[in-house]
Amino acid sequence: MWVFIAVRDTQRIAALRALAPGIIGRPTAVVILCLDHQRRGDKAEGRQANTPYYDIGTALQNMLLAACEMGLGGCAVGSFHPQGLAAFLSLPETVEPCLLVALGRPKVTPRAPRKRPLEEMYFRDRYEAPHAIG
Repeated sequence: MWVFIAVRDTQRIAALRALAPGIIGRPTAVVILCLDHQRRGDKAEGRQANTPYYDIGTALQNMLLAACEMGLGGCAVGSFHPQGLAAFLSLPETVEPCLLVALGRPKVTPRAPRKRPLEEMYFRDRYEAPHAIG
């Protein structure tokens, strides 16, 4: 179901940047997360049809966490030309590129953003409108 392709050659990464304007800086590697629809096998419909995309998101999160643990910076990239990327990677028609992950050594480590208060997003038993933010 999943297919991961790592591009590490600097010339290929430079060419890849032309197909994926979301890649900023000069990453050391780019991993393309793909879905192989032929291997999927199931014919799920409705909400279940999206499950493989949730799996791709989970794989992305695990990659970013592992990269952070290794002292690398990582950034998910969703802006790319799907047909151009498929041709660049020689993907068969059944394999869909879904996301890219640019990886490299960060020049600076950004500060963590302010987290939303728990009471704005966690509710017990039923939803309650959050208190006025301001």
